[in-house]
Amino acid sequence: MIATWVLVAVGLMFNIIAALTTHFVIEERLLEVHQLQQTQQANNMQIGLKWQSITLLEQKRDTLMLLLSQPTELPDPIKTSLLQQLSDLLQHPIEEISSRSFADIDKLVLAQQQLSRSAIDTTYLQNLTLMEQENTLSNQVNSLKSMAIFLQVIGLALILARDLKRKF
Repeated sequence: MIATWVLVAVGLMFNIIAALTTHFVIEERLLEVHQLQQTQQANNMQIGLKWQSITLLEQKRDTLMLLLSQPTELPDPIKTSLLQQLSDLLQHPIEEISSRSFADIDKLVLAQQQLSRSAIDTTYLQNLTLMEQENTLSNQVNSLKSMAIFLQVIGLALILARDLKRKF
């Protein structure tokens, strides 16, 4: 026959292990899950900004095409503004805006858009990897929670066995 104090000690030990598992291991995993979620949100914001830059470049190119199709010469303030905007967006100095230079500007726009699309693809794939890691950690957390609850129940049952032993 097992001594009552041994059952109580084992029950208390199970409860302590469950509490420590919950406090240290599970909380650490939950923190990792939270960090992964924050990284995913930051990546989603980056993807959104890249799409906006692609759209903005497309709009600037269309605006330039419309302005160059006009029969009159572009006013200097508009030319200067467009030169500055395109140079900033393309991260490449634009020397002039004219029908002759449109093909070169168009190539630069397409190249910049392709760079942005590649960055979007890379970031999206990174997000998929982060989501897989998050799912793995979440599954670990759920397993650890189940184990901790099981240990608590067994621990309480062993502690209550002391009271049952007295009655019988």
